[in-house]
Amino acid sequence: MYVYLFANNDAWRYGADSKGPKQVSSFAALDILVETLRSKLPNLEGLTVAGHSSGGQVVQRWSLLRSVWYDKAGNGMHAVVANPSSYAYLFPLRMVNDGKWSVPKGCCHYDEWGLLKGSDMEVPYRDEAL
Repeated sequence: MYVYLFANNDAWRYGADSKGPKQVSSFAALDILVETLRSKLPNLEGLTVAGHSSGGQVVQRWSLLRSVWYDKAGNGMHAVVANPSSYAYLFPLRMVNDGKWSVPKGCCHYDEWGLLKGSDMEVPYRDEAL
């Protein structure tokens, strides 16, 4: 089964809300898909959500924000991230040329999709999860 989700300027891979008519996050759509599968298939023993390239970005970022990994019966879910063009950092520091961790200077979009509220991209799903 393939599900294609589109939002403003390909921001769907960041979990941003769709254009409309009803604004919904691509991450919320994945939540709905997972919960629907779990409710319609009560004998489902596990679930794997996988993504490649931009899909890998979606799966990694969504899985970092997802709070429920087990269903009521204790069956777990796995996330497989394959070949994303970027990974979400868990904090704003980066290893710079001198080998020390610091906030990069002169790089305005280095934390475009960070896990901190108030980062460059507006992602209500992320802000609510945090």
